[in-house]
Amino acid sequence: MSDQTPYYVAFSYMLGIGPVHFAQLMQRFGDPKSAYQATTKDLYKILGRNLAEKFDTFRKKCIPHSIVKYLLTKNVQILHQGSSYYPKKLVHIPDPPICLYLRGNINILHEHPDDFIAIVGTRKPSSYGKETTRQCVKLLCEYDYTIISGMALGIDSIAHSCALDNGGKTIAVLGCGIEVVYPHQNTHLFKRILDCNGAVISEFPPPMTTMKGLFVSRNRIVSGLSKAVIVVEGTEKSGTLITARYAAEQGRDVFAIPGEINSPLSRAPNLLIKNGATIITSPQDILESYNTEIKSHVRKTILNSVDAHEKMVLEQLIHESSYIDTIARTVNMPIPHITSILTSLEIKGFIAKNDKGEYYITNGYT
Repeated sequence: MSDQTPYYVAFSYMLGIGPVHFAQLMQRFGDPKSAYQATTKDLYKILGRNLAEKFDTFRKKCIPHSIVKYLLTKNVQILHQGSSYYPKKLVHIPDPPICLYLRGNINILHEHPDDFIAIVGTRKPSSYGKETTRQCVKLLCEYDYTIISGMALGIDSIAHSCALDNGGKTIAVLGCGIEVVYPHQNTHLFKRILDCNGAVISEFPPPMTTMKGLFVSRNRIVSGLSKAVIVVEGTEKSGTLITARYAAEQGRDVFAIPGEINSPLSRAPNLLIKNGATIITSPQDILESYNTEIKSHVRKTILNSVDAHEKMVLEQLIHESSYIDTIARTVNMPIPHITSILTSLEIKGFIAKNDKGEYYITNGYT
């Protein structure tokens, strides 16, 4: 542990001194210990009189080394801005957290960080939103992407759970301290993430309960850690739009899954698409955006499990999604015969039809 660690922690425990003030203090004093020990008068110039005096009162009661000792006894790992374990993606966002507190597998933050994808959405999803989330997560896990979300009810929880169901990796970013399970309905999910080699992280002091504004701050970390953010469902006032905005500001990709124009839950993703987000009409669109290499063993498995005519159709769909008449022309079969084959493949779960009427290989079978 660095001798600066207790001072990073102390600043992160001080309400009112966030990433922006902390950056100003580092620019002026050079390191956390020097800033922590600066005179109140010197702090006035950066924090202003009121905040400097509040900080002075705080540090008279705070014992930084005791806090660190307590956290270590609770198996809480501390990742501060000077730590080699601090995620490099967060270093370059406009307001990087002073510290991250972590429970679980610390190595997950450094295992292919360029393959982290966030999935966010409403707390009250429709059956369409639930199923779409599961399809996306299942495919992404098949290709070893790590799923990031905020462990809220709804889409977040489904994303985390589905990742674990498919043997994938997931990281939950909390809007409270990591000693607090919120919402309480996710107590089992919280434990399951830790038991399955995932991680739970937060920038807030581990004992901190939920407060207004913390979830907005949490959202910038969800997007900051990720290569891309996928928005499933949300209203026009949804917090998912805040996450998407952070993603755009941080230079991350934003994907959105379209929905019915009359559904309030479609307003967030449809608005994002209107404003330039990449539309997802099938889970494969995500892989295609990153030119993800198709797993040959998966292709072989599906092609060996169908008859000759089904194989011809699937080989066509492996290359690209297609309309029924295009498939019929390509494989030189009558449309009624193709319709029967497509129905059989849909029942088997190998293919699906997107909202444009195109058929595509589904559920990771490419």
